[in-house]
Amino acid sequence: MMTKIRDSRFDLDALKAKFESLEHALPVNARARARRAISWLERARRETDDADAAFVFLWIAFSAVCPESQRGHEPRLIGFFKKVVAADKSGEIRSRVSDGIDGAILNLSANPYAFEPFWDCYNDVSDSADGWRNVLIDDVERVSRQIEAGKVADALAAAFERLRVIRSQLFHGEATWNRGVNRSQIEDGVEILSFIVPAVINLVMDAPDMFDHPSRYPSVESDTSQVVEDVRDYSIAANVMRRVRLGLEPVYSSAEVEKDLDLDD
Repeated sequence: MMTKIRDSRFDLDALKAKFESLEHALPVNARARARRAISWLERARRETDDADAAFVFLWIAFSAVCPESQRGHEPRLIGFFKKVVAADKSGEIRSRVSDGIDGAILNLSANPYAFEPFWDCYNDVSDSADGWRNVLIDDVERVSRQIEAGKVADALAAAFERLRVIRSQLFHGEATWNRGVNRSQIEDGVEILSFIVPAVINLVMDAPDMFDHPSRYPSVESDTSQVVEDVRDYSIAANVMRRVRLGLEPVYSSAEVEKDLDLDD
């Protein structure tokens, strides 16, 4: 059974209360990102026994505040986490990575099933059948040194490269739900995300300018109801005309349909 998802810095009620108190003072884009992320975090916290579902909802929450997770790789993520660590004035993220989720990060780093070079070799993309082994050992040592040296952004970026592999497996149907094998990487991922997500959401409210870049799909305030109604009417009319042409609406002629539906208006 999966360990219950926990917020290691802020519980959900406190996070929601803080957002409600600051909502109208936040820049519009940061406000939307925080609102969306909190909604998915809330959904994730219901999954106390389903690590797969928890991971999916937590990743969506993270994506709401970190667009880099959708289109970037480690260098882009390092840039994001450097800004996050710099904005975390209390140093809670730094201390938590070095003495909290460090075990989960190292476990995930050492797991070949969350390591893309392993799959490259397995799928004959790489020239060396065993080349991934030495690369994995070197990578685990690198992450360990990063944690020990306090290079939090680098360690988190490396962890999220592993999380991206898990995300691809789950989101694209490359894994079986709740299968009894290979559960450790999912559970380690949930542990990492369950801390990082609420911590970053909190930073959206503490340093909103950092998260105020526009969303590809913003909350649209304009009234589109008339456009939707017009398009729906046209779609209905076009479908009736199609059925008439196919002989599926023998009661009407095309001229009668056009007249009844006022297609010329």
